[in-house]
Amino acid sequence: MIHISPGDVDADRYLTGQQLQPKLTQLPADFPINCKFSFYSFGNDDYMQEIMHIVELANQSGLNPQSAHYITTLEGTDQQLFDYFQVALSYAHEHLNHYVLEATISVNSPSLKGEQHAKK
Repeated sequence: MIHISPGDVDADRYLTGQQLQPKLTQLPADFPINCKFSFYSFGNDDYMQEIMHIVELANQSGLNPQSAHYITTLEGTDQQLFDYFQVALSYAHEHLNHYVLEATISVNSPSLKGEQHAKK
C-alpha cells in the first residue's frame, strides 16, 4: 500500500513519464507562503546577536517571525520570503565566516489550515 499526504489526490501517485515544463503563467503573481527556518552562525562568540539580527531582518521584511521549538516561523508572500532570503544571505556572506540557513517552505498545506483554525 502506498501512503500519501492528506492533501494529495489519488492521481498524484501515478507518473506518466512525460517531462512537462511547469505552467508558470498559471501561478499568481504574489501568493501566500509559510516557512520554518533555522539560522546558525559558527566560529564567533556573539553568535546569538547574529541570529537575532537575521530574525530582525525577517521582521523588517514583514514576515512576522515567531519563535518555535528550535525554529522560527515566517508568514508572508513568496516575493517577501525570497527577497528576505536574499538580504539575509547577503548579510551573512559579508559579515560571517561560517553559517547555515535551513528552511522548509509550505504552500497550501492542509496541515497549516488546521493550525490556522486552531489560532482562531
